[in-house]
Amino acid sequence: MVEKEINILTWNIQSTGAEPKAEKQGYRISDKRLKGRFILDAAIENEIDIIVFQEAYGIYLNTLLGNIYYEIKYPDNSLGSGVRIFLKAGEFDEPLEVFTGEKLGNKLVFLYLRRTNGGEIFNLAAIHLHSKVGNTERQQLWKNNPIFNEIREIENKLANVSFYRTIMVGDFNQNPYENDLNDRFMVNAERDRNLIEIFKDNNPVYKTERFDFNFWYNPMWNFVGDYDTKNNDYRVTGTYFRYTEDESTMWNLIDGLIVRPYFMRRIIYDKSKIIVGTNSVSFLKTVITSKKESLIPDDISDHLPVKFTFLIN
Repeated sequence: MVEKEINILTWNIQSTGAEPKAEKQGYRISDKRLKGRFILDAAIENEIDIIVFQEAYGIYLNTLLGNIYYEIKYPDNSLGSGVRIFLKAGEFDEPLEVFTGEKLGNKLVFLYLRRTNGGEIFNLAAIHLHSKVGNTERQQLWKNNPIFNEIREIENKLANVSFYRTIMVGDFNQNPYENDLNDRFMVNAERDRNLIEIFKDNNPVYKTERFDFNFWYNPMWNFVGDYDTKNNDYRVTGTYFRYTEDESTMWNLIDGLIVRPYFMRRIIYDKSKIIVGTNSVSFLKTVITSKKESLIPDDISDHLPVKFTFLIN
């Protein structure tokens, strides 16, 4: 099977709290909140095959994307579920089974996919982890841990089908260097591919260790700096902007993906990026008038989308 590039986009499009209630009651969200055509433009211009949304409520997305993409269905997927998945028509076989984290506050949708006309099966774990807002660091950890446990359980169930070829994508609500993503008993998302290769598989040292370090690889570390080596230029350093007097991090890199070791050398970095606009709309302001104002326009979202390109057999 010839390898093919697959493009994945994740985006928390930040619907307001009133919108899911309005949709459930049968009311139409105002045109301003529909985000305009730039959602579709971002997908088309970046040749996206898989879209993962968070905070995306209502049927307007189906209307907007329906000529090119179709949605993975599961109970209440359009009514405030927190996570929604759209696949490009004709690119993948229909998923045979969809696992959802209904008991986890609809924070997880897990499915396994295969390209149309054959190819390897791989897992897609679409997530929206618990926010820092209203939670202490420890509360975040307690609430997110069951989600990661669920992912491991599903991976084990599908071990003879997809062989732990898993991509976890979405809104992590954690920077790459924060605890949940680095804790060896939570996600264990390592930033160094060589170290993962040293300790995984049949390495005798790895086998004698007391704990089974079940590695993920976190490519988002490569987007922390502001220097674009490809274009010898500036690049944005996060997906969520927040400035307060008691927090030092303004740009937070909390959206993106992590992968199992199988995929860590299949990422095409030259084609992966934080998306800062379409051909017609910029997702960034050039100036702000208040320290508390976001650099992302309110009618866009409070998050920037992220695109990743992989090679899939």
